Amino acid sequence: MFIDSRFGEHISSYFELNFTQYNFHFNEVLYSYPNSLLSVKEKNSYITFPAMIRYKRGYEFIFYYLNAGVQFSGLVGHKRTSTLFLDGLEVDPDYYYGFENKFFDFGLISGAGFQFKMVNVELRYYFSTENIYKREDTREMRYGILSLETAVQLNYIDKYPFGRKTGWKGFKYKLTHLFK
Repeated sequence: MFIDSRFGEHISSYFELNFTQYNFHFNEVLYSYPNSLLSVKEKNSYITFPAMIRYKRGYEFIFYYLNAGVQFSGLVGHKRTSTLFLDGLEVDPDYYYGFENKFFDFGLISGAGFQFKMVNVELRYYFSTENIYKREDTREMRYGILSLETAVQLNYIDKYPFGRKTGWKGFKYKLTHLFK
């Protein structure tokens, strides 16, 4: 769900409310046991609230845009599985039981996209500034997410928001104003 509120000719404030899942997996050798292998898989679910400034250019029904801003996230679901192998034998990885995830995550977000009529396609990057674990003695884990996002604008009513020019003159006008 998003709100795009224009306050200048090409500038708008852009807010979203999303449900997002971040999955990751890592393997590491424990410092005190060189013949060990710890494998951790996590699936974290968040309600995210990106707040951005959008620069948008285009004409009639074709637009391109750039976004930049911040994202606030709240953890709503978490699942972790971990396995530990010492000298080839599987043992209980109790070391990771005490790793609680932080409820709140904050980061920077930016993206570039294209809108054709009511369909938006955007390439976006999110960089978390917070360690996802509560304990201070844990490894630093931050999200760095590159995503391809699509959206459908349901309130797209105005077929020609900036007037309409037809024929060759209209096509030429659209091309010159798209990249002006």
